[in-house]
Amino acid sequence: MSHEVPATEVTTVREQLRLLRGGQAKVWHFRFSYSQIVLRIAMPDWASRRAYLDCAACSRVSFVPAWEPVNLDVEVRPDSRHSPLLVVDGENFRVECQSVRLEQVDDDNRRIFPPTSGLQESAELIDRIPKGPYLPERSLSALATFIRGYEHALSDLRAGWNDKHLSLFEFQEWLKVRLHSSKSTASWDTVLRDAYADDGEAYHRFFELWEEYRAQKNSEASQ
Repeated sequence: MSHEVPATEVTTVREQLRLLRGGQAKVWHFRFSYSQIVLRIAMPDWASRRAYLDCAACSRVSFVPAWEPVNLDVEVRPDSRHSPLLVVDGENFRVECQSVRLEQVDDDNRRIFPPTSGLQESAELIDRIPKGPYLPERSLSALATFIRGYEHALSDLRAGWNDKHLSLFEFQEWLKVRLHSSKSTASWDTVLRDAYADDGEAYHRFFELWEEYRAQKNSEASQ
């Protein structure tokens, strides 16, 4: 059964967003584990007041860390069973979700989620991706865009990865050796594209090689 979205809820948010056009937006928080993303929007004539757009129960997300001018809108998709709302601002922000809420408060009254409440280990993030509806398609391009979006959000929040055992950066260097890449400055997705021409195959090989890297790290830790 499809998720029913109250028409008044969408109309109210759309009217609020219309008044925020031309402002500055930044990703305030991306709570991967609870499929929640929060945007903070500031207007040129505002002092300490900000608008916060909460998108909950998100199934697909694509965003840049910050942009201006804001031109956000909410579209209702009655044929979508799990994500009946689309919050979009051109190529800057695209989120499919079940509900949206927008509030304007003074900065002192809106606290950022504690960094420990979301995922901050690259291993935990990577382990969850194949099991959830987080990518529009199973391709290396979609995977790289999603992971970089998450990395940018962490950086914007001054949180960063908290890798203790498995590291995405270390995996990148390990991958260059494993796949005999001659590009010393290449990113992990570039190394995979050079090795596998098919984007879908490269996606699956990413996770296979990640498990190989994990097994090697576990073996080294046990010695």
